[in-house]
Amino acid sequence: MEINWCYKFIVYSKQEQKLLLSSSSERLSLPYFQPSIQHVAVSNHINEYFEKEFQVKTNVLKCFLQMDRVRIYVVEVLEGSPLLSSNALWLQLSNFNQCKELNDTDRSILEIWLSASLSSAFPWFEFGWRRKMEEWVQKMLPHDSLEFEQIRSWERSTLFRVQAENESYYFKAVPDVFSHEPAVSRYLFENHPSYVPEILGIEIEQKWFIMKEVGGSLLGYTDHLEYWRQSLLRLAHIQKESIFHTNELKKLNCPIRPVSQVIRSHLKASLDDLVRTREISSETYWRLKDRLPNILEKCDLLEKHSKLPLALEHGDFFGGNIKIQEENAIIFDWSDCSLSHPFLSVIVLLDEVKQLFSERSAEILLEDYLCQWSNYGTRAYLLEEYRMLKTLAPAYYLVLYQTFIFPTFRDNWDKQQIIEDYIEKWLNP
Repeated sequence: MEINWCYKFIVYSKQEQKLLLSSSSERLSLPYFQPSIQHVAVSNHINEYFEKEFQVKTNVLKCFLQMDRVRIYVVEVLEGSPLLSSNALWLQLSNFNQCKELNDTDRSILEIWLSASLSSAFPWFEFGWRRKMEEWVQKMLPHDSLEFEQIRSWERSTLFRVQAENESYYFKAVPDVFSHEPAVSRYLFENHPSYVPEILGIEIEQKWFIMKEVGGSLLGYTDHLEYWRQSLLRLAHIQKESIFHTNELKKLNCPIRPVSQVIRSHLKASLDDLVRTREISSETYWRLKDRLPNILEKCDLLEKHSKLPLALEHGDFFGGNIKIQEENAIIFDWSDCSLSHPFLSVIVLLDEVKQLFSERSAEILLEDYLCQWSNYGTRAYLLEEYRMLKTLAPAYYLVLYQTFIFPTFRDNWDKQQIIEDYIEKWLNP
């Protein structure tokens, strides 16, 4: 069931050590509103709210808490002016305990925030980080004036749109688990410049990069089947070329994740962890355990009979990560990429084609994609291997998240949804 969230905000000026509070009927509270956009990472609508309502320029650091249909965000004050609203005031942090007008719920929230560690594994959650980022971008881009719009901020990444006079760019920073993305993105642009965004600069140590904005519409919003076909064929071209560059990709720290090896090494432990932490029920656990022999048997078959080498697997290839710019498909967001079985990449996109167009359309595009791999086997062989991969994919991705991604994050706000989605696909293919 979708939750209709209310957002509350700890809005803090570190330089002046003061909090922004809402005021009404002689009572004080944290600022709050009911957003129309509910994704936990999206931040531009929050900054727009504070600029419009309070004339304060802000930067969202993170979602700090979720409780009782309320999300609490920590927001950094970048620039402020004397408040023009009679319904708000600044409170010096040193006077917080003496402020009797603050309601008990918000007082408890602030106490939790004050008692929490200020250090973070994600630099963009820190006060003052944005200034350093903007200084680096200004050095990298040949423009006198740049405007920065924060798009999102969460553990998976932070993203900014950077507007110059006649050009637009995106800045992205990623955590350690996705540290390969800047270098892999540059590799892709150098080898496939018309298939991916233009990369203008990367900083390996900081794990961030700048890319030119891709124009056009998202593939997911188009009803032109040829664009979907083109996206699949461009991906296949990238994948086939990557086979000859595996050593280079390994040096760029692109993860190596053979499907059978990942499942065999981690699936049982992943299921045990999920039931131990009560993220799945005992009933679900035993239903999945009953299917383990079938999964492991398919892993055996894949290991014995597959002729396809490891290739670049996108990891999140769907209509929201592809844009159609001047009738050309541009593929972006390679955070989840790895060297694995190439067929994994196309499963979700072909399901989208089936839903948006027809089952026959999905079958035709699958045939077109598999034809690109005809050097590795007959049509019947490749189709059978694809079907095997589609059966293994939910277990593979569940293990991937549970073993390699979730442990690197603390909040994991979307963890339960991801777990439930892959289990549903596993139990009800």
